[in-house]
Amino acid sequence: MGLFSTDGSPGIWRILFRILIALSIPALIIVWLLHSAAAQQEFVNARNLRWLGQMANRIRDTVQAYDQAVRYRAEAESKSKDYSIENLHNIDCENWRHLDVVDAGEGAKLRFRATRQTNAKSGAGEREACAEADLAALVKPALRTSAFTSIVLAKRSGRVLYQSGTGALRITDTSFLFTNEGETKAAPAKSTAPLANVPGPDARAKNSPTSTTYLTRRIGDRQFSVFVQPVPILMNSDEAKDGQGDWLLIGLSERQSLLQSTAPSDLLLFLPIVVLLALVTWPLPRLWFMSPSDVLRRRDLALILACSAGAVLILSILCLSRYLQQMSRARIDQQLSWFAASIGKNFRTELQQSLDQLKDLDDLMAKQQPANTEWLDASHVRTRFEYVDWIQRDGYKKLRWSPKKARLETVKAADRTYFRDLMDHSGFTLPAYGPGPFAIEQVISRSTGETLTMIAIPTQREDLPVADIAVTFASVSEPVLPPNFGFAIIDSSGRVLFHSERDRILVENLSTNAQARGSCRVS
Repeated sequence: MGLFSTDGSPGIWRILFRILIALSIPALIIVWLLHSAAAQQEFVNARNLRWLGQMANRIRDTVQAYDQAVRYRAEAESKSKDYSIENLHNIDCENWRHLDVVDAGEGAKLRFRATRQTNAKSGAGEREACAEADLAALVKPALRTSAFTSIVLAKRSGRVLYQSGTGALRITDTSFLFTNEGETKAAPAKSTAPLANVPGPDARAKNSPTSTTYLTRRIGDRQFSVFVQPVPILMNSDEAKDGQGDWLLIGLSERQSLLQSTAPSDLLLFLPIVVLLALVTWPLPRLWFMSPSDVLRRRDLALILACSAGAVLILSILCLSRYLQQMSRARIDQQLSWFAASIGKNFRTELQQSLDQLKDLDDLMAKQQPANTEWLDASHVRTRFEYVDWIQRDGYKKLRWSPKKARLETVKAADRTYFRDLMDHSGFTLPAYGPGPFAIEQVISRSTGETLTMIAIPTQREDLPVADIAVTFASVSEPVLPPNFGFAIIDSSGRVLFHSERDRILVENLSTNAQARGSCRVS
């Protein structure tokens, strides 16, 4: 006997063919899952590093704004007790170090100290201004906590200053993340107790990364992806022992299993159908391998007919599913078009109202000699806005008025795009909004971390050439959305200007994400 039976039927080949089919299906599924997991993990890592870098920049800008306010207080010798920044509190200081973080039992406080030399007639002297800010209130608006399991702000020496989240993962020192031992520790008992050979402050600072870094570490009994981004601000070190005393922003993300990391929504529907289709077609190869002498029995005929009907039914379900998906996408596109038209109409109305408000206030300001805001009151308010500023040529904001009694910010606006556009005479001139030019920019407040829309126009005063108004458009910040519906408004580069999730504004880039994921719905 050979590979074939005595009656000529290729029985062994039939069995081998079925075994090959049975093994190839799960093998292809596993290969596809591994490839999808690797591609998804690469995309997530790049996205998390990009988001962490943007968070670090926002923290840096906020700290610099606070620092500038304190320095301005020392230079101007202001007698006001309150700072323009709500989170910044004036306080007497003794033996303070500038940009030092302390915790006296009321939460971590970031201290600011500025000294200004004076040349009074009675002799040389100095003016001093000190203030402190709640570190959590300073950092929290800049963080996108939904993207990570936990976000840690730490000094280079490893001391944790702030940690987001209230879960079970609590860290007080991050130095164990950057030691060589951390790479090889696999046992939970060993990874949670890196106290036996704790390196000194100098060694810990030396081991700390000095650039954007991605690594994996086991913390407790779980594996985490660790994303590190230095915050480019030179801080005071702990007892001057940790070298460069800057901060590290660390994002911790728990590593997921294969199916969780791939999250293939279409696969959940497609794979069962493929498996069922393979099962119902299992008897069909019998027709192909039957020899002329084989007898097609009634049982075989009934099984083939039943499997054929099952295959037709499964294929019909698959086609129906694809049709329903296409109909759902068409319905979403229609809703998106209606929603975009509604937002566009309301946005244009709010923009026109804000421009009219700013122009009216500037016309009244032009008549004031010298320029002041004492004459402004609630009767001049025609639309909702946060505040109005008049800016000097050097970019410093000179005057402010707000219906909410917001104090004047001492930060500079010279680097803002809307200010540069007007000073360079490159603003928008649209007949629908009046004859004069204007500039508009979506920004993140350096003092509060909130997103605001800044609209600016050239003024009628030589000493204050630019006036701006800060608004929060309800049409894009508080729209009425259908259930399970979100939206994003982007610029030409894909940067998110407005989003239904406010912590993603000016942080995410949809063009980069769409290229990585391969899909995006735009209207």
